[in-house]
Amino acid sequence: MSLDEKIEQARRHIESGRAVVDRQRRPINAGSSPPGAAELLKRFLQSQAIFEGDLERFLKERDGFSPQVWGCKANAWSAASPSTL
Repeated sequence: MSLDEKIEQARRHIESGRAVVDRQRRPINAGSSPPGAAELLKRFLQSQAIFEGDLERFLKERDGFSPQVWGCKANAWSAASPSTL
């Protein structure tokens, strides 16, 4: 898979992941979620952070940055807590 294909795939994962997070967040915010919903949301947010980190890494690689020189920064998805959503 080419780097451009990896970038496009990462963007699709991010887009679909956001939809999953939004769907999971709705019943939690409404107070009508089943047991375990907040924990599941936490897992979805962790996956989303991975997708976003992958995209960041691919974009840096495309732009000529060496993976040994930089590290992925934390983002809002990984810092979010289900209790604050």
